[in-house]
Amino acid sequence: MPWDSRRQGAARAGFWEDATGARSSARRNREPGRSRAKRAESAFAEVPAKPAVEAVLEGADARLFSSLKALRGSIAREEQVPPYVVFTDRTLAEFAVRKPRSAAGLLQVHGVGRAKLDKYGERFLAAIKSADETEAA
Repeated sequence: MPWDSRRQGAARAGFWEDATGARSSARRNREPGRSRAKRAESAFAEVPAKPAVEAVLEGADARLFSSLKALRGSIAREEQVPPYVVFTDRTLAEFAVRKPRSAAGLLQVHGVGRAKLDKYGERFLAAIKSADETEAA
């Protein structure tokens, strides 16, 4: 049987694994040189968490970020899309820090293109302006 010798050679080289148990079968090893146990172990390794945007922002910037998130949430519900489709947290954080006052200023922020500017720009500029007026008062 030539296939048995080929399968055994592939198993020795790490390209093939023999599974044992009640329903034994053979599987192709997608990562030669690493056993299935090693792959499973690395799949569950802890991934360092990214710092939350809210933790980085403070004071007035954090309050503006919260109000922009609320606006984004209401727009997302109106359009029946996930909030990140409107703008990502990164974009809202940049709005909160930079506080753009014009359409040109919005275009300088990561995640804002012409389409999103035309679609959402006025509402977000109004929210930023009202937050600035509230802060100044």
